[in-house]
Amino acid sequence: MAAEPPVLLAAVEAPPVLPVPAPPPAAPAAPPEPLRAEAPPAEVPPAEAVAAVDAAPEPPPAVAEAPPRQGDPMLTAVLLRRGHALLGLGDISGARRFLERAEAGGSAEAALSLAETYDPRTLAGFRTRGLQPDPLAALAWYRRAAALGAAVGPQIAALESSR
Repeated sequence: MAAEPPVLLAAVEAPPVLPVPAPPPAAPAAPPEPLRAEAPPAEVPPAEAVAAVDAAPEPPPAVAEAPPRQGDPMLTAVLLRRGHALLGLGDISGARRFLERAEAGGSAEAALSLAETYDPRTLAGFRTRGLQPDPLAALAWYRRAAALGAAVGPQIAALESSR
């Protein structure tokens, strides 16, 4: 066997090391503020006023005015399927969250299902307790479903005639 010629490696220079500037000196820390007791409010509202504010109904969501949006159709389908599964279990508030996200993706079916969770005529069919119907919110969601292309004329007419 013949001996192979030695391989010479070229000398590689290391890149120059640049000096790192020193950070600016830190400003002296201010002494901490002493703890003080908060003064009580000058006037505490009567219990009746607080109860009236708590009992005031929330306005229905403003959903009919928003233009249709297009989201990821696969994500919208998954959200819609999960929302319907929760409706089947009677978890209306959980279902509403998924259906609202599906509606944000442009799903008319999600808007229609949301309307049904507020509609006094259909809410009882979901086997829930303690959840009150909201005809104004149902009407707003039906109108949003109509804006997205759902045929909801009879539902809107029924709610408007019962007002």
